[in-house]
Amino acid sequence: SGRNDILLGLNEMSSCILPPIFELLSTQYGQVNAAKSTLQQMNAYLASNGRNPSQMTPEEQVQYQQQIDKRDVAGAIVADVLGTLEKFCQSMPLDWMFNLDNQQKGIDFISALLHLLQEDTANIQVLSVACLQQLSMRKLEQDQWFRIISSLPSALFQASNAAAKRAAERGLPSP
Repeated sequence: SGRNDILLGLNEMSSCILPPIFELLSTQYGQVNAAKSTLQQMNAYLASNGRNPSQMTPEEQVQYQQQIDKRDVAGAIVADVLGTLEKFCQSMPLDWMFNLDNQQKGIDFISALLHLLQEDTANIQVLSVACLQQLSMRKLEQDQWFRIISSLPSALFQASNAAAKRAAERGLPSP
């Protein structure tokens, strides 16, 4: 009875809990992408001048390291949020992840998890898989199951393309 009371209370609070969590996830993922984009631009600039990161000036090294730090800090926050979401996917009402009202408000955790399969910073893709795995081990409604299963091929294709692009940028053979 006590557990049910707690779940009822949390369920009533989900509309206050989930939007800030989604906003934090979105904002920090945006920071990861912005820092990665800046690092790519910095590398392109160096390459266009026939230089590599080991040949940067001290000022350039500071700026480069700042972007790495921004990427890593934001990535760690995304990883922490995904750790929380994994517990939600495992234990909280399925409606928390699949709620249509939230999707209409732009809060779509399933799409976010599928998209994050592309991100290698801080093992974000691995944590996204863990969240999706927790959902898949639960008793899903047919439409919930179909949504995940039908979205996986394109999400995995995009993740594979992202990995191949990263490998090419690093001069490695495609995975």
